[in-house]
Amino acid sequence: MNKKTKKYLIIVLVVLSLLGTYLLCQTLLINSRKEQDVVEKEKRYIENQAKERVMKTINLTLEYLKEVDTIDYQEYAYEENLEYDKLTKNQKVIYNSMLMNVLDFKDFKYEASKVGYDTLDDVLISYGALKLDHPEVEIYFYLKEVVEGDTTTALEAVYCMPGDASLEKADIVKLKDEIKIFNEEVNLIISSMPSNLNAYDKYRYLATYISLRTTYDNDFKNGNQTINIYGAISSETSICEGYAKAFKYLCKKANLWCNLVEGTSNGTSHMWNLVKLNDEYYHVDITWSDNQDVAPNTLEWFNYFMVSEDKILLDHEITKM
Repeated sequence: MNKKTKKYLIIVLVVLSLLGTYLLCQTLLINSRKEQDVVEKEKRYIENQAKERVMKTINLTLEYLKEVDTIDYQEYAYEENLEYDKLTKNQKVIYNSMLMNVLDFKDFKYEASKVGYDTLDDVLISYGALKLDHPEVEIYFYLKEVVEGDTTTALEAVYCMPGDASLEKADIVKLKDEIKIFNEEVNLIISSMPSNLNAYDKYRYLATYISLRTTYDNDFKNGNQTINIYGAISSETSICEGYAKAFKYLCKKANLWCNLVEGTSNGTSHMWNLVKLNDEYYHVDITWSDNQDVAPNTLEWFNYFMVSEDKILLDHEITKM
């Protein structure tokens, strides 16, 4: 092969190499754009679904907030008081393992024959703490008792669709979409809060949204969703536990000080909230405000919104706060 031919072949090989590189880059770019289009399409779907569910209630809430208090209240940031900190060392190990598995939607089971009943007791305690610390996972995860005869032989993880009273195992792909929609609903509620509100009216905005969004599920017909944050924020039915947990969760997202209060009212177990303004504590019982069947701008509604401990104790008893 002479030098001229050799040079020509080298040039051809270089050109072909460059062409191959170009075509590869174009293919990668096209694939990247397709993936981006899929992501954008999914994002728009999630946003549209969330808006369809909550914007009507948000807009109605804003109508009630047209007249706001101009007093400058001292505002307190949300303080995280984790149930995790109250657990034993072994319970914390279980809690952490359970949380990691739940966030990854992994199947897991605690079998008495393998771990013993003392560990099953610790699992239940850890599970209770996990639900309080991470109410967002309670909307789709629960531990199911596996019973043989009259004996519990295992505790098994189940992932169900939020709002599904049957608690049947969910399609994980659909479940992940539903969780994204719920998270976007919460984002819309918080981002729609007017920036000029003082601390008092921020609490009122969140309480009004919940009051307008949900009704009390007297017959517990919607099952588990009525005791978790999904019921009061998204699916329109709840009981006192759901009202209180949802208000606390939204306060956390808005960085407002809030806590749960456990007690009784009318001789029945009850749950409501405690908030803080100007170094004073006030009780917020959205369940009872909402149970008056009145609009959230009436005196009856305010009878259980931002009231002193002396007033709440007229018809409530406190056991834990």
